[in-house]
Amino acid sequence: MFDGFDFKVLDDPAFKEDAVREEIIAPILRRLGYQPSGRARIQRSKTLTHPFVRIGVRKHPVNIVPDYTLMYDDRPILIIDAKRPSEEIIRSPHVEQAYSYAIHPEVRCEHYALCNGRMLVLFAVREFEPVLVLPIPEIDRNWAQAAKFLAPENLVDPAKRDFQPDFGLVVMKSGLKADSEVVFPGCPLQLIAKIGDDLFSASATCDVEGITHLASFDFDATTLGTIIACLPDGLKAEAEEALSRAPFQVQVDFMIEADLVTRMGPLTRGADDSFVPFIITRVAGTRFSTASHQEANDVPPHVFCLRHAFHQLKDDGAI
Repeated sequence: MFDGFDFKVLDDPAFKEDAVREEIIAPILRRLGYQPSGRARIQRSKTLTHPFVRIGVRKHPVNIVPDYTLMYDDRPILIIDAKRPSEEIIRSPHVEQAYSYAIHPEVRCEHYALCNGRMLVLFAVREFEPVLVLPIPEIDRNWAQAAKFLAPENLVDPAKRDFQPDFGLVVMKSGLKADSEVVFPGCPLQLIAKIGDDLFSASATCDVEGITHLASFDFDATTLGTIIACLPDGLKAEAEEALSRAPFQVQVDFMIEADLVTRMGPLTRGADDSFVPFIITRVAGTRFSTASHQEANDVPPHVFCLRHAFHQLKDDGAI
C-alpha cells in the first residue's frame, strides 16, 4: 500500500497533520472499505454542538475536532485524529482528548484512534491500554491484524475479531467452483457436532500465509461411523453417546487424523458470517493419535472432550 513512499519524509518538519491525513490515513481507510457514502462511510471533521463532557459535576472541555468520524449505518464506530510525526500518541493529552470526544453524548463510539504517520494506535473506551499499536511501515505485512481491529464489521461487533476466517471462502475466492473436488490428507479434526437427523459437521484448522483459517466438513451418519472407527472401543462408545445428547458435540482435540476426499459446498450464510463447507464424499483413512497438543482451555464443561475421556479411561485401566 505504501510501496514507493519514503518514510524519511516523516522527519521533515513540513510533514504535518494534513500530510498524515492524506498520505497515510486516507489510503488505509479506503483499503478497509470506508467510503464517502454508503453503510461504512467517512465523516470529516465532525464538530460538537456542546463541546464538553460532564465528569461528575464538572464540565470537561473537548478541545479537538477529530479528522475522521467513521460511521456504520449512520452510527459512529470510530474516531481517528491525525497528529504530526513528532507527536506522542500513546501516553499524552492527545489520547485523553480523543477519549473525551469518543464518549461525548453526540458521538458515543466504543473506539478511538490516533495516527502520527509512524504508527496508528487504537483504543477502546472500556480499556486503559491500547488494543492495537500498528507501525505504519509494517502495515502491509500485518494487514490481517489491521483489518481484524479496524474493518467496519469488526468495530460494530468486536466479538468477531476472535473468529477464525473460513478456509472454504478462501478456496472459493481463489477460483474453485462449487462441487470442485478438494482432498485433505492427514487432517487433524478439532470438533464434531450433530446438526441434523443425518447431518454432522467437523472442523479443522488450515494455514494460509501464516494465518489460521477454519475449515468445515459436512457428512452423514455413515461417514461419521467411518471417521470414529479408529477410536478404541470404550472411547468410541462415549463419543457416540455424546453426539446423541445435547449439546451434540465432541471436542476431538486433534485425536482423529483423517484423509478426506471432499467437494466444495455452497456459499452459506451463518449467524455471524459467510462460509463454504466441504462435503465429505469419501474417507480414505483415519488414525487415532495420542500425540501431545496444546489442549483447548476454552471448552465449556458441558461439551464432551475426547482427550479428557481418553485420559480417564486410561487411568481406569479401560484402555
